[in-house]
Amino acid sequence: MTESAPDGAREPGPPAYRFVESLPDLIDAAEYARHPEGRLVRLRLTWSAEGVEILGDAFRPEVLERLLEGLGPDEIEQMMCG
Repeated sequence: MTESAPDGAREPGPPAYRFVESLPDLIDAAEYARHPEGRLVRLRLTWSAEGVEILGDAFRPEVLERLLEGLGPDEIEQMMCG
């Protein structure tokens, strides 16, 4: 759970994970053969008046999770695959 500081700023803490039904794919299945070491990570940044959205896709989910957590978001949406 994220707590607010007295001035309304967010205190640093782990983001909340929320599972969603689907997210766009940024990595095509054909790319698996071209990256046998499994280190491909792809990001798409979108910004608007509401803020910045970072969409990520990776062969190894733990790599993407660490990257996103390091940015300090309030929430990370994640989908189950497989």
